[in-house]
Amino acid sequence: MIITGFLGSGKTTLLKRIMESAEDLSRTVVVVNEFGKVGVDASLIKETATANIVELTSGYICCSLKLDMIQTLVSLKDEYSPERVII
Repeated sequence: MIITGFLGSGKTTLLKRIMESAEDLSRTVVVVNEFGKVGVDASLIKETATANIVELTSGYICCSLKLDMIQTLVSLKDEYSPERVII
């Protein structure tokens, strides 16, 4: 699942609500793409998370972090064998 939207559009709120209402997130990995060097959204999500959280900081996954994203997904597959990945 990919959650996307403009700054302030409610992406983090939506993700937190999904995570609060889901029954079993043990095989779920959340990849948070932070544009800045400080992960504000990831820290807010971790407060309610039962899923594994991975941060990609300082760039966009479609552009400057493209290779990091590919490597991250391969590593996540090997390490967690997730049923679902939320980006």
